[in-house]
Amino acid sequence: MQKLKKVKEKKYLNNIKSETERMDNLVKKLLELSRTEKIHNNDLSIENLSKIVENRSLTFESLAFEQDINIESEITKDILYKCDPEQIKEVVNILVDNAIKHSYKDTTIKVNLNKDKNNINIEILNTGDPIKEGDEEKAYVSDFSKAEEIVNKNNQNEKIEASGKKQEKKQ
Repeated sequence: MQKLKKVKEKKYLNNIKSETERMDNLVKKLLELSRTEKIHNNDLSIENLSKIVENRSLTFESLAFEQDINIESEITKDILYKCDPEQIKEVVNILVDNAIKHSYKDTTIKVNLNKDKNNINIEILNTGDPIKEGDEEKAYVSDFSKAEEIVNKNNQNEKIEASGKKQEKKQ
């Protein structure tokens, strides 16, 4: 009798866990749909990317400092772009956070923002171990595909190119 009760409890707990995971996925999809609708409804506004990138990189300076990493910025002033500023912040957060996680101690991360004729370039450079051959896809699938998705949603006549790159390994 006791064993039967435990089996039923386990069945109910598994069902609750399954439903919780399903609801979690549903909420995430609804949030993404809401963001997508916002963009499709032209709720985008002209934003100063220079200030966004500068503020986001400043936010990470204390974290970088704790890990003996310096952050230098070379940001062209007053680059304006029609976008969802929260999504641009998320892209920069992803790139700078990854750069800190994968940098050697006593190195410098460079945060660059510039504009040429048709492109706006956000570049985060760090010095660390290169990605192992064959692991490139894994390294870029989660965070970088999210960053690319956000950038693509804000796509217009001008194009933003966001990248996280490794500098040459120090000898």
